Formats: sequence, structure tokens, C-alpha cells
Amino acid sequence: MSRWERRAAAAEEAGDQTALDKALSLFESAVEDVAERSEWDPQWKAVPPPSRAAEFTEEFLAAQADDELERFWNELHVDPRAQRLIEAEWDRRAAAEELRREQEDAELREVWEETLAPDCIRGLDEEQLQDMWGQLHEHRDLQEKIEGEWDRRASTAGDQVSQLTSKDIEELEWAYNHLSPAQYQEVERRILTDPSLWSSGSRTEIGKVTAKEAQERESQAYHEYQFERYIEAEARCRGHMLNKRGEALGVDPQSLMFGNSKRMNAYASDEFKAAIGATGGHMSFARFRALHAPRTGTSAYGAYNAETFADVAHV
Repeated sequence: MSRWERRAAAAEEAGDQTALDKALSLFESAVEDVAERSEWDPQWKAVPPPSRAAEFTEEFLAAQADDELERFWNELHVDPRAQRLIEAEWDRRAAAEELRREQEDAELREVWEETLAPDCIRGLDEEQLQDMWGQLHEHRDLQEKIEGEWDRRASTAGDQVSQLTSKDIEELEWAYNHLSPAQYQEVERRILTDPSLWSSGSRTEIGKVTAKEAQERESQAYHEYQFERYIEAEARCRGHMLNKRGEALGVDPQSLMFGNSKRMNAYASDEFKAAIGATGGHMSFARFRALHAPRTGTSAYGAYNAETFADVAHV
């Protein structure tokens, strides 16, 4: 206890208010004097706790899980030297993951290039082409090879038969205006692309939308759907989209909506993951196409116009 504190205590015990106020004023002045001296006099400066950097060796950091590294980084907010070692480990892991992905992409690309060679691609059926196109959403040049094959097939089919019945024309027009791109593509395939399903009778010429354009509309629908989900998630998270690792690496949070779900798990905040999970979870383009594919066995046009028991029953 300082002398001013002792004087204040004695004055308070004696009931002397004047002496108490004076002692408290002198005590406050002494505290301010110490604070001012600590700014320029080394002997008055507070001694920081010793750094724990020596604990975080390369071997130790390499053995820790991502969650543990993030916990250590948060605990060391007064130890920037140790924090920098953890950030260096994050950078090392990110570089290793990037190198692994590049090597994997190079190996896969070699396989895709061989599969999509002109002599090979013509032997693939429509379902195989659609699956490949969905898997190659990060390789636009390879997608264009598949789209070129679709256009070639559409052109070949158009040379064989270029006329449709008025009923076919009506159904195509309705599908274009009312259905999703994926559902319209199924109607187009059934009426225009598959010769075994073409109608017979009087025909009228019609220009059809190419498969490439249908695929582009489907891709646009996917990106619009993902952007709406991102905006909703951003509002729920109040802008807190990344964990410490994602922030340190400068990750674009919107990019986590696309591609591999491992990036979402690695860089997204818990709030962001929960918001996306509440709206269906991570959605790759292939999964989007599968979930939005039209029902088989009947056309979407016929299903839309068919009256069901649920339409007329009132329970």
C-alpha cells in the first residue's frame, strides 16, 4: 500500500473528508505519473510474458490438426512471434495442398484429353457426356470439346429431319417458357435429338436450341442459385464468413460455394458452414444437376398438365 493510500484510509477512518479528497487526488497523480514514465523510461515499462515460440517447432506444428493450430493462434494473441510460426505452417500446408491439386489436375487432364479425343468422344453416349461435362466445371476448354460434340450430333440430326408436328412445336415453346434449363433440355432431347422418339405426320420447320445453349442456361441457373444462397448465408453470418486460417490466406468466401467441399470445411467459419448446411449443404454443379434433373418415364410437359388426385381432392 502506498503512502497516499494509507493517508486516504486514515482520513476515511477519522471522517475527515478534506484530508480524504486530498489523499485521493495525490494518489491519482502518482498513478498518472507512473503511466507517463512507462512511455519513455525502460525501467517503468511492463515486462511482456516470455515468448512460447520455442515450443512451436516445425515437427510439432506439422503434427497438429487444423483446429489445434487455430486454437493455439487464438491463445497467443500477446505473442506475435509464436503466431507467425503458426501462420508459416498454414502457408506451408496451403502450398502443399496447391501442389497436390496441380499434380492431380495434370494427371486427370491427361486422362480427360485422351477420353475427349475426336475418335473417342464419338463413342460416348449422351449420359456419359453429361456426367463428364458436370465434372469439368473448372476446365472450360474441356467442356467446350463436349459442347462441340453435342453441336455436331445436333447438326447431324437436323440434317436428317428438320420438321416437327404442330404438337411438338407447341410443347417445345411451352417448355422453353416454363421449365428449368435442365428440364427443357430433356424435352429437347426427347423431341429433337432422339430419332426413335420423333413424331410422324405433317411437319413444319422449326429452329431448335443447341445442346450447348441448354448447358449454358443450366450453368447460369446453378451460379444464380449459389449466389442467392451465399447472400442469404452472408446475412445470417453478419459477414463472418471465414475462420482464422481462411482470413490469413486471403480466401474469397464466395469461392467456397463452388468446387470441392474440402475448401469449405478448411476455410469457412462455423457460422458459414451452419448457414449453408441449413439450406441443403455444399452444392457442387454435378449434385445440382442430379437434384434438378427431370423425372424419367414421362415428359415434364405432360406431368405439368396432367391432373392428379391431389389437384382435385380437398381433405
